[in-house]
Amino acid sequence: MNVLFPTDFSETSLKAFKFAALFAERFNLPITVMHVYASPIISTGHEDTGLEMVTEQLFIDMETTYKKELEDFISRLKAEYDPTIELNHVLRMGHPATMIAKEAEQLGSKYIVVSVKDSKAVTRFLFGSVVNDLISKTDIPIITLPEPNPFRKLDKIAIAIDLTNDDISLINNTLEIATQFKSQVLVVHVHDSNLDIEDAIFDDFRNKFRSYIDQGLLSFHLIESLNIETGIEHFISDNNVDMLVMLKQKDYWLDFFNPSHTKAMVFHGQIPLLIVKE
Repeated sequence: MNVLFPTDFSETSLKAFKFAALFAERFNLPITVMHVYASPIISTGHEDTGLEMVTEQLFIDMETTYKKELEDFISRLKAEYDPTIELNHVLRMGHPATMIAKEAEQLGSKYIVVSVKDSKAVTRFLFGSVVNDLISKTDIPIITLPEPNPFRKLDKIAIAIDLTNDDISLINNTLEIATQFKSQVLVVHVHDSNLDIEDAIFDDFRNKFRSYIDQGLLSFHLIESLNIETGIEHFISDNNVDMLVMLKQKDYWLDFFNPSHTKAMVFHGQIPLLIVKE
């Protein structure tokens, strides 16, 4: 088990490592720093007896170049942060989301931590274009970190729920994180329908987690908004939330994480977002 940290060697990624290292240290896990580079596209439209030789040499040169970049990046991480946890690295060629998901499964990663640039930038960090693909390819929890300051203390963690039984597991998993960081957990549901019914469901949740509530470690918040994204963003701002946790659940996922909402929550969000499978 480990924390998988894909990188494109950028300054954004360098800064994001501190957050990944913090999770690794708290859970006593090693970090695997991963870089995925694309396979070269070589036209075979023209006969060339030297094509195989050129192709083979090109692959060798590419691997050598990226291996050196990865080793240099690891050296920068050690010089910048002097991490106390085990630090490994892996280089792969192929489609980024596919290779990252495959590596995470093989290594038994506990979390995949990726950094994203603000979508207003003309050139996004690699995962600005593949993060949704990665989400669809793996069941391992993914933490997306916003630019420019992904590192922050986790004093308050908010969970956005849709009032299903899957939320029980989500809350328990978040409490595991909160225990490591001594965080307060705020459970929030944005509603635009029958408040009486939703409040009754909330009472059932409160009863299940009464001991945590009595200790002041957990609280439940039912807020009204015609737009889920806007309601959550206001809640985050009003309560100084440090990380948002959301469930990758079939119906709710398709309803909430349509392309426009995904951009807003992953790329426009100002705090880390943890996406957990149901």
